[in-house]
Amino acid sequence: MSRGAPGGVLSTEHFKRFNTPLLLSLEERFRGASIGLINIPHTTCADDLALMSNSNWEMNLMLKTVKEFSRSHRYDINQSKRSCIRVYPKSPDPSPDFILEGTRIPLDTSTTHLGVYRDTKC
Repeated sequence: MSRGAPGGVLSTEHFKRFNTPLLLSLEERFRGASIGLINIPHTTCADDLALMSNSNWEMNLMLKTVKEFSRSHRYDINQSKRSCIRVYPKSPDPSPDFILEGTRIPLDTSTTHLGVYRDTKC
């Protein structure tokens, strides 16, 4: 029996302990994307997190929150999984700078999250 390893007995408890405070903070502080009257700042499953926002400035604040949580809880964010797409962009700014841990997140036309392909047309 492995403790704390992926799929291990304690994995669910570790997930809740480390990720729940971050997810609650994002939900309390940010509007995120909206579907009717429902605000959705993120989607998540296990250790995969997708941030959503209708504004560039809010997205940068959300990224700052994620960075602060990762530093204070001493966990790393996988640089190879960082990606950004703009779905139906309304802003005339074609290339916003989204920075996480000093590294610009590339603006792509498509990405995969949790095995689901997404592109700029949703």
